[in-house]
Amino acid sequence: MKLKKAIDNIFSHNETIGIWKPEKDEYGNRYSTLVWKGMAHELPKKYLKSKNWKIFGTVVESLPESDTINIHIMD
Repeated sequence: MKLKKAIDNIFSHNETIGIWKPEKDEYGNRYSTLVWKGMAHELPKKYLKSKNWKIFGTVVESLPESDTINIHIMD
């Protein structure tokens, strides 16, 4: 399923979304970086076409971040 289809089917268009992308450091260690955060209906077009994504949980640093749906895009 493309991420675009998940809006209003899996989560509301008014949800706060965090888009994360995989990265590697110079030693080959893997980690994820937050590349975009905003309302689902404002998602950039380049992420809407993604088919290789998953919703995941993170430990939030503050209470206002606890309502963010975190999406890891692997492509």
